[in-house]
Amino acid sequence: MAILERKNFIGYWYFHRFLKNGVEFDIETTKADYLQLGGKNPVNPTRVDSRWVCSFQSPKFDTPSGHIEEGTFCVIDEEGGNIIAKPKGKKACNPSVSDFSDISKGELKDNYINLLL
Repeated sequence: MAILERKNFIGYWYFHRFLKNGVEFDIETTKADYLQLGGKNPVNPTRVDSRWVCSFQSPKFDTPSGHIEEGTFCVIDEEGGNIIAKPKGKKACNPSVSDFSDISKGELKDNYINLLL
């Protein structure tokens, strides 16, 4: 069993992804700039010598980096059960409440952890 520290969801980051010389990279943007892409007469992002690929939002957490960090988890949506976790030595994953033996203590079951990369 892994014990994960619970973190809080504090909002979203917004990014534009560009491609330059075969390499993708992300540039942080504002919520307004991101949302205008879904509006009437959107203006696609531009960058010198790069091609815009897509734009996206990503959850932000109360961690030093703002990202989910090793040994932590966060319940993003209590009602919908949207959870993100990152057990030590594993990639970030999306367990369900039933994958925890006790979510209030951050106890993630071994049988779930063993399925992760």
